[in-house]
Formats: sequence, C-alpha cells, structure tokens
Amino acid sequence: TQKQEIAKRYIDGDSVVEITVDNFMKIMEAIYENPDLFKDKKIKIIGRTFKAEEIKKGYIGIGLWKIYCCAIDMTLVGYPVKDDGKMEEGKWYELEGKIQIEDNEPYIEYIDAKQIEEPKETQI
Repeated sequence: TQKQEIAKRYIDGDSVVEITVDNFMKIMEAIYENPDLFKDKKIKIIGRTFKAEEIKKGYIGIGLWKIYCCAIDMTLVGYPVKDDGKMEEGKWYELEGKIQIEDNEPYIEYIDAKQIEEPKETQI
C-alpha cells in the first residue's frame, strides 16, 4: 500500500525517523495507520510540549501548530511522549526517542531531549 511505501521510505534499515515541518503530517499518518512498522524505531522531532485531554496521565504531547482555516483555530498536533516529568509543558524541545505501542496506540519513549529556542518554522 501507499502507506507502507511511506513507512519504508522513512525507516529504511536502521535509519532514524527524522520529523520535519515538511514531512510532519505524512509521517504522523503513516505511524498511526501502521504502528507495527515503526515499533522500536528511533525518532527525532523538534516540537512544543503540551497537555491535552486525549493524552494519558504520565505522558506529554510534543508537536507543531496546525492551522485548519484561520489563526483562531490553530492547535498543537503531535505525539504522546512517555517522559516521567523530564519535559516541561509549553517549552520547545529537540527530542530523541523510540516509537513504542501501548493499547494499539503509538507513543514516543523518551531517550533524550534538550530545550531549545522556538524555531522559525512552527506550523504545519
């Protein structure tokens, strides 16, 4: 399928899944639709941390801003990270982790993160 082709493109061999502003949504769709293909793969992402209703306790979201029609409906879209309180909400991080699955839902297992200044490109 096309999604499996996308998955193969980003995780060829042992390569790290590097998420950028340009590929953010494509990779996110591929991971959510084929979590097994991405399990145990390393992932690198730059994003802003956030809390949301759909993110379980013990996790924090990391993502970028997505505008649906206008600035008023701008929202953070991203991945849950199991971080045990290592990252502070509302800050920008360069995160390295590993994709894992719990209850059929992919999440990023925290490996390392460093706090960074807000990047120029923050919208997808």
